[in-house]
Amino acid sequence: METLRFELFQTLTSIISSYTETELETKVFDYLQSLDNYHDYELLKNHSKKLQNLKELEWLNSSQQIDITDFNDKIVLIDFWTYCCINCLHVLPLLKRIQSEFPTVLSLSCHSSKFSNEKSKCNILSALKRHLISNPVACDSNLDIWNDLGIICWPTILVINPDGLIIGEFIGEVNCNYLRDFIKISLKFYDKKLSSRIISFDQKNKFNMPDKNLSYPTKLAFNSDENLLFISDSGNNRVLGFDMTQKELKFEISSHKCFEKSTFIECCMNWPQGIDYHKQFLEANSYNIL
Repeated sequence: METLRFELFQTLTSIISSYTETELETKVFDYLQSLDNYHDYELLKNHSKKLQNLKELEWLNSSQQIDITDFNDKIVLIDFWTYCCINCLHVLPLLKRIQSEFPTVLSLSCHSSKFSNEKSKCNILSALKRHLISNPVACDSNLDIWNDLGIICWPTILVINPDGLIIGEFIGEVNCNYLRDFIKISLKFYDKKLSSRIISFDQKNKFNMPDKNLSYPTKLAFNSDENLLFISDSGNNRVLGFDMTQKELKFEISSHKCFEKSTFIECCMNWPQGIDYHKQFLEANSYNIL
């Protein structure tokens, strides 16, 4: 991997960071074209084949094992991360933007555990819910794939072309524009090999439906006049209001009703965080302010 990293992927990073927008497409095209004539093409090919071992791992957010060879009509992104890594968490919004802007690009991730607690499937599932991660995630708890590929840093993002070759490696908190530009140009370069099919996975783990248990509550607000306590129940995308005098739930502000005796106020929320209550209710969530 060191040979590929220093001869190919750092060259790519240098290209993306050095040229203007008008020059960049030509330079990236030249880079991608050169891969077919790379002097150690067999090394690149054999190294990329190690990604096929991902199908041996347990996958979350998917009802089936995922075989990278099934996607020979796609550009594929694979994010190697772990949930206790703050740098990995900083990259998540970038990946969500990429998924939104390029829906035909297949976004996968490989959870490569750094500490023993990160090997727990229960802890990983909690992290997926906490950070609203919906794409398929392979559990590489023993770092088998990590070591096979010679990954050296959390996070690392690999870009795979329709032939199954690793064509790019982005290490650390990658510049959003670098990755975006490379994907955009790669889609144009491989256009004749790509299809527009949208791949959906039958998820075993449904994180979007609230239940009666609190899930990652983040903030309290108290109305002393009416003795009401409001809880921002982030993991369930709702706010609950408790009557402290009657010792019962009075308000349920959510997109789905769970409590029959409460007053239901329908409202779609997205991971609500800070809340405040005066004469009227103000709700702020982690992605925008309402």
